[in-house]
Amino acid sequence: MLKNNAVRFILLSLTILCIGACKSKKPMVGEDLKPRAIKNVIKSHEKSFPGFESLSGKMKASYRDKNMSQTVNITYRIQKDEKIWMSAKAFGLITVAKIYITPKRVQFYEKINNEYFDGDFELISNLLGVDLNFNQLQNLLLAQSLIQLNNRQSSANFEENQYAFKHSTKMGINVNMDVDAQHFRLKKQEIIYPELNQFLTITYPSFQTNKQSFYPKKINILAKNKEEEVNLSLEFKSLNVGEELSFPFDIPSNYKEIKL
Repeated sequence: MLKNNAVRFILLSLTILCIGACKSKKPMVGEDLKPRAIKNVIKSHEKSFPGFESLSGKMKASYRDKNMSQTVNITYRIQKDEKIWMSAKAFGLITVAKIYITPKRVQFYEKINNEYFDGDFELISNLLGVDLNFNQLQNLLLAQSLIQLNNRQSSANFEENQYAFKHSTKMGINVNMDVDAQHFRLKKQEIIYPELNQFLTITYPSFQTNKQSFYPKKINILAKNKEEEVNLSLEFKSLNVGEELSFPFDIPSNYKEIKL
């Protein structure tokens, strides 16, 4: 299991968020909604993607498993389709770790053990055993679907004021998604590994509005297998849209590299 320090906590937070990004299997035709209706829902969901060039603010990240619990305060900055930057502080004052992600590169360092990581998404994808890219991480932080929904590849029905999608992948993984019928934002994404008896559930219990767009206010993640259960909560304390941002990041020269 991960050691009890901030950088591994942040890395776990980010990689858990993206574990559901998988390639599609053969088409599935919906039984309750006709393909044309499914197509319209998918278009509405895609159009609900927030309109922004940059985002910034603060969040509280809380992690819990059977061995430990930990909470850190994080300052975050996002340049759409280009950069994700986070700085974690202990007691709200002392910077203990930073992470910087671009479409081709993942970097972070932490000050507790004087360690750093500098690699690409292929390395993390191999570590997780699933495909992963920058856009999928960005999508999840903004309550957008991890997989590419398609009316020929997904079944869907309407229940309790939401559209329930079901999708399968060539890796034998099942993906379920609930889309709100009013704003077409995601309420839940669920990734199930039947053969391994594992599942990952990501829920969006609340949203906030800024410039007529809906952004997650809170994200809850539950990952579970036969042996352990991991809970992760991201609560966005503030949100700024459209500001000019800087992304300061320099790995100290005397830090040792983390080999994953």
